[in-house]
Amino acid sequence: SGWSRIDAIAARMLKKSKTTLRIALDDHYCPPRVIEKTTYNRYASDCNRWEKHTDNPDVRDITAELILQYRKALIDSGLSVNTINPNLRTIYYLLVACQKDGVIKELPEMGVPLQEKKPTPAPIPFADLEKLLDHTHVAHWPLDQSYWKRYIGFIYLTGLRRGDLREIKREHCTSHKIEFEASKTKKTHIFPMPAWLWRMIEPEPAGKLFPINPKQIYQELKRIAKAAGIDYVSPKKLRILAVNEWETAWAGCGAVIQGAAIQGWSKATGNYMTTHGLLFRGIDKLKVP
Repeated sequence: SGWSRIDAIAARMLKKSKTTLRIALDDHYCPPRVIEKTTYNRYASDCNRWEKHTDNPDVRDITAELILQYRKALIDSGLSVNTINPNLRTIYYLLVACQKDGVIKELPEMGVPLQEKKPTPAPIPFADLEKLLDHTHVAHWPLDQSYWKRYIGFIYLTGLRRGDLREIKREHCTSHKIEFEASKTKKTHIFPMPAWLWRMIEPEPAGKLFPINPKQIYQELKRIAKAAGIDYVSPKKLRILAVNEWETAWAGCGAVIQGAAIQGWSKATGNYMTTHGLLFRGIDKLKVP
C-alpha cells in the first residue's frame, strides 16, 4: 500500500541518519586523525562488543544509565577489569569526537572506573627456559629447526616486545652488538651480542629475522611447551624472565631491558650518561641458557 511504502522510505531515511558508535568511529573520530591499524582494530572490536550487549542506539540516545547497564553486562559476561575499562574509554573517546562535531551536546556520565588489578610479575623458572630450548625441534613451522632457538634466545637477551621482534632485521645485528629503535618508546636500544646468540644469527640472510604472526607464535610456543612438559610460556613471560635475570646479573640492567628509568638517575643524568653501557658490563654475568 501507499502508506507502507512511505513508512519504508521513512525507515530507510532514519537508518541513514542514525549515528551509531561504529559510524562515530569512521566518520567523526578517524578522519581528523591518522591512527595505527592495530588501534583502529581495537576500537572496532570495542564497537562489536557494544553492539553485542546493547541495541546499538544512536549516540544521541546514549545515557549514563545505559553506560552503567552496559558495564554491568560486561562484568556479568566474565570480562576482566583490564578489558572493561579500556572498552569504556573507547566509548568516551568516540562520544567526545561526536561532541566536537556537534552531533551531541553533552557527554553522559561514564561512572567511576573499575579498580584495575595490577599484575604481579612472576618470572618462569630458568630451568623452563632451558626445557623450551631443548624441545624447539617439535615446532611445525617454520621448518628451520633453529628458528625458535633464535626467537626465544633473542627475547631472553633483549627483552624486546613481540611487535619489535617482528621488525628486527639481520642488518641490526653484528658480532659486537644489536642496535634497534623500539616502536613503543622510540628509544634506540643497543644490546651486546653474546657468542651463543651470534652463532645462530650470523648465517641468516638479510631481512627480517622473525616474520611470524601472533597466532603462529602462540601455536608453536604452546606446542613446544607441551613437549617440554611445562605450562605455556608466552613472549611476555620470557620478557619478564629477561628483566629479572639481567637485574640479577648487574644492578640497573633490568630497568634498561624494560626501557624504564634507572633508579637514582634524573632525566638530566640520562641525557649525559648512556644506560647501554650497563648491559655491556653485565653481559658476562648474565646466565647463559
